[in-house]
Amino acid sequence: MAHRCGAKKRDGGRCGKTVKVKGKKCKFHGGASTGPKTEEGKRKSAKNSLKHGIYSRYWTDEERVIAEGEIGRLQDLTQEILSAEIELSRIEALLEARRTDVRAGMELSNIDTAEGEEGGTTRQHFSMPNLRDLKNTYLGRVSNLKRMHQEMTTEDVHLEMSQRTEEYKDAVLGRIRSLTRRANEE
Repeated sequence: MAHRCGAKKRDGGRCGKTVKVKGKKCKFHGGASTGPKTEEGKRKSAKNSLKHGIYSRYWTDEERVIAEGEIGRLQDLTQEILSAEIELSRIEALLEARRTDVRAGMELSNIDTAEGEEGGTTRQHFSMPNLRDLKNTYLGRVSNLKRMHQEMTTEDVHLEMSQRTEEYKDAVLGRIRSLTRRANEE
């Protein structure tokens, strides 16, 4: 014999739906759900307990590997920017010094040695590098490095926090991979 719900309905009668356990109510009157029946419903139900993890203090192993790589790349990039800016300041100092001394910034390019009666003679050859071209090269390099740094440190405005967890995580990881790929290509 099937057990019946027995809950009082609005019209005063009793509910006649069957229940699994005697003394319990049907799903319409507060009883347990019988669970999803379709594949789509089962997939949705499987994600019900999924937490987004946005506020988690702990990183997954995959996030930790990505973060360590990004932090390392960011430090390398910062070091490269600093080195290029130091070179640029040296070039500017040489350009300033050339205004008063035309030999400032000369580089030793070649040494000739000639054998003679009293031992040998040595001649040194100097060249004058084109500091303006060098300055333009370093200005472009610093500009490119700073642009890359800014891309790595600013958040993408297209990523919305309201997206489902898996979609959000995929979008963030995709953004990091694309930045990494772009940096490797340059």
